[in-house]
Amino acid sequence: MACALALLGLVVALYDRGHDHRIGKETISAARVAIARLPYDITTKKARRDLLIGEVHSFNDSFRFLLYVGASGRGPLGRAGDEGGSVTEAYSIFTPIHVRGETKRAEAQRLRIQYRIEEALCRQATQASCPP
Repeated sequence: MACALALLGLVVALYDRGHDHRIGKETISAARVAIARLPYDITTKKARRDLLIGEVHSFNDSFRFLLYVGASGRGPLGRAGDEGGSVTEAYSIFTPIHVRGETKRAEAQRLRIQYRIEEALCRQATQASCPP
């Protein structure tokens, strides 16, 4: 029995070492897992070691976001027309301020999705909601 428990402990330790989507580990793959759990049509693509580009498809519209992962929590400035900043110590997200031609309903949905993405990242990193 003790041998089986030791083996189980070894398997869990090896699993944890090879997977970085655990609570408190702020990485690109951890962010992708957190975002993928949301009930929205979101595609993500790793652009660089420290940058994830996401695209959200809602209603007839879509919008992109940039997620930087770094020790300081500050990525480079977003593109012109974006707003954002640090969500956690290592995650910084930038999203569009306005999407051309978007209806009020689509804007409200976009803002809700942006909020849910930020919340998912905070919960993944800290097991708590984002601070106000």
